[in-house]
Amino acid sequence: VTPEDFTGDVIGNLNSKRAHVQGMTTENEVTTVQAEAPMAEVLRYATELRSMTQGRASYTMRFSHYEEVPQHLAQKIIDGSETYRLVGNRGSAHFVAFSAVRPLETIPEGEAAEVGRLLGDELETGWDGSFTVTVGPDPQPGNWVRTTPEVDKVWIRQFYGDWEREQPMDVRIERVGAEGAPPRLTPERLIEGLEAAVEEIHETVDYWRGWQEHYRAQPNRFLESPTARKLGAAPGGLPQHVYFMVQPDEALLIEFTPPQCSYWNFELNTYWMTSIDYRYHLSSINGAQAVLEDDGSVILVVAHDDPGVPNWLATDGHCEGHIGLRWMQADSQPTPSTRLVKLAELPSILPAGARRIDEAGRREQLRGRRIGVDRRFRI
Repeated sequence: VTPEDFTGDVIGNLNSKRAHVQGMTTENEVTTVQAEAPMAEVLRYATELRSMTQGRASYTMRFSHYEEVPQHLAQKIIDGSETYRLVGNRGSAHFVAFSAVRPLETIPEGEAAEVGRLLGDELETGWDGSFTVTVGPDPQPGNWVRTTPEVDKVWIRQFYGDWEREQPMDVRIERVGAEGAPPRLTPERLIEGLEAAVEEIHETVDYWRGWQEHYRAQPNRFLESPTARKLGAAPGGLPQHVYFMVQPDEALLIEFTPPQCSYWNFELNTYWMTSIDYRYHLSSINGAQAVLEDDGSVILVVAHDDPGVPNWLATDGHCEGHIGLRWMQADSQPTPSTRLVKLAELPSILPAGARRIDEAGRREQLRGRRIGVDRRFRI
């Protein structure tokens, strides 16, 4: 239901979502549109509708029926009823996880996207770190990740602790029983693929914009993700998020005591969830890198310029953006405290005896990051 002035925008948006308009009526300058659309296309529709109609439109939604997925979309889906083999070498990344995940629209109420999981400390490897993981619906001896017919992707995550020493994983995937070359590329398939890529870009941008605005409404405060437990964004753990807003003359002071856990980290991203340059800037930190205070607590400072503390999260000139926090396999999920202060006043605000770092120490810290990135992305 939308003001008549926005009808064209609403119809155009519905068309972009593969919707079929069933009917439309207008009365007293208000238009009611009836349409059928794939559930996957309208999961974030409330945010989009508010944006395109200045908050003046509303909608209701109910399940109608099932339809076959269009061929150009079906081709990009991993078939959860098939069996796949992951072969590689474990490397030495601090935390590793394999997850089988299904789309949001297929998740029953009260359940999660992740249906199968294998963590690094469960992974069976050879003496040289080699491994084989079977991903499929039927139980397998050794390393197995369960799938269901709805599963459309396998996530492989590796988080580094000691950047200067840990080695990345090597892995490849193959479908068991697959033979021969893929179908020959035709002009029609090329067009379908390009259209699907454009659609994916639009959906991704819309998703992250709505996601960020949720946290941007309450800046400089850590919040648990409303979809964290459902999406499984941190297998074996739980993420928290804060949208930082810090001016050049300010600093965001973050304080916490880490729980007992296998891994934790903080990482800075832009509004669009792209990583702030981590080769030349201290834009992330983890439990192996952090310098603890005498009482076991951690003091982080988000600032544009060097605040003189070891655990600096550098913004690279961004006055606002996202900070993600993960506690992995933790015995508790503490929420860090935050305070926005003037950078010039930070020395007087820090606790007596708080850890400090000099210019030589900072240079060595930054050099270590460059070494770590070079090791990870080998040429």
